[in-house]
Amino acid sequence: MKSIVNRIYNCIEDELKSEKLQKIPRTTYQDISNYIKTTGNLADKNENNLSSNLARREKDILVQLSIRLLEIRIGKISLHIDKEANSMNLTPEEKYLIDPSLTSQKRFDKLRKAIIHGQTSVLGNVSDLISSKYVVVRFVEPVSSLIGVDLAKYGPFKNQDVAVLPLDNVKPLLKQGIVQELDLEI
Repeated sequence: MKSIVNRIYNCIEDELKSEKLQKIPRTTYQDISNYIKTTGNLADKNENNLSSNLARREKDILVQLSIRLLEIRIGKISLHIDKEANSMNLTPEEKYLIDPSLTSQKRFDKLRKAIIHGQTSVLGNVSDLISSKYVVVRFVEPVSSLIGVDLAKYGPFKNQDVAVLPLDNVKPLLKQGIVQELDLEI
């Protein structure tokens, strides 16, 4: 049976030999993650024996190969985003990565048409949508009450409190290291 490292290396070689996106198993990245998880116990960071060193090195190589494969494939997809978006050769993880690009392309087309046709209401809706965007954050420092750009009162907040705040209020708090943005997508 071919090792997972060899499998990923061969996938990279196949991708580099062709301009078209190659078909890889749908579970490729999950297989890699599972392999790293199951062999992770062998790579004890505190031990300096041969099996731990080999396991750590194998993990490092596998991670580097996996990231390289993903970079190559996403690069190809980016060149032909419209054609590749519905390609059967994409893994779920790759579809997750290109979804924002597809949304961006659709938004660009919408704005372009609005400008060409003088649809100021569409542009106004975009402005309203962006100014009303909210973000989930965790406070890493206590903060007294604040007034949001939406004129609502927020707080006071203690360390580790979680809140939903207007994006425009979050930006300076992020810069000052007072909050951390939470990713609730996954």
